[in-house]
Amino acid sequence: MGEIQTVTVTGPADETSEYAGIFFYGIHLADVAQRLAPGRTSPVRVRRAAGTILAHYDAAGTAVTLEFVRPEPEAQVPFHVTVVGRRGVLARELRLGADYLRPGVDAFLSMLSSGALPVTEEAMLEPISVLEQVATSL
Repeated sequence: MGEIQTVTVTGPADETSEYAGIFFYGIHLADVAQRLAPGRTSPVRVRRAAGTILAHYDAAGTAVTLEFVRPEPEAQVPFHVTVVGRRGVLARELRLGADYLRPGVDAFLSMLSSGALPVTEEAMLEPISVLEQVATSL
């Protein structure tokens, strides 16, 4: 694919959710984006389009877009990612298997036994900072 140019992460999120608004489900979009385009983020620009909240920012030179799609009562858009490199494009639905929580639990247990954080504090806090900026803009 070559050097990554853009990352777009799409998924369900509802700013009016009784479970912490945009943070409920939205954290998953921001976390995936941070893993694909790690580093400090520029200020987040937020806009609305047809019931979707779009958040745009740069992370270490990579353009990132988060698409928070309000879920419908009978269905919701799946989590999806598109990565554009200088020589190719990769687009995939992010399907969660029955054991999707296992890697996080394993990382947590490893941290307890070793005392070492599984990711840097910056990588852990940056998705929260992005969502705080989104929530403030709404």
